[in-house]
Amino acid sequence: MLNVEDPPVGRFDDETALPGALRRYVAMALNILDMLVVERYTTNQRVSGTCARRSRAINSIRSAVDH
Repeated sequence: MLNVEDPPVGRFDDETALPGALRRYVAMALNILDMLVVERYTTNQRVSGTCARRSRAINSIRSAVDH
């Protein structure tokens, strides 16, 4: 069983160093994952907006040509 709670102050040794490092790496990985999710959402919103604007512009040109 792995106890991920901090040991009492001054009680870090070889047995507790690895779980502490593992907690830090897991926290960093989750933080990076969260940032990537936000970046993907932002990029998708930006691309969707660009496509919608270009689609409206193309439809406007088609409408003008048809008349």
